[in-house]
Amino acid sequence: MKKAVKIVCIVLAVLLLIPFPASVKDGGSVKWTAALYQVIDVHQMNDNVPVGYTDGVIVKVLGFEIVNTAGIEWN
Repeated sequence: MKKAVKIVCIVLAVLLLIPFPASVKDGGSVKWTAALYQVIDVHQMNDNVPVGYTDGVIVKVLGFEIVNTAGIEWN
């Protein structure tokens, strides 16, 4: 019985914590999404800044934004 519980816990952890990458067509951003968290590596074309693009990282855990170094809103 204990072995079955361990196996179920391991399977749940794998399903909830392994991210899947997705490319976003905004200039090179990449979004990794798992069931419990989301990490977005922002590289977005933006004419409103002197450099021409926005760089940064956004981390969301359980839907709450934890880190936002890009300074933009992301849905």
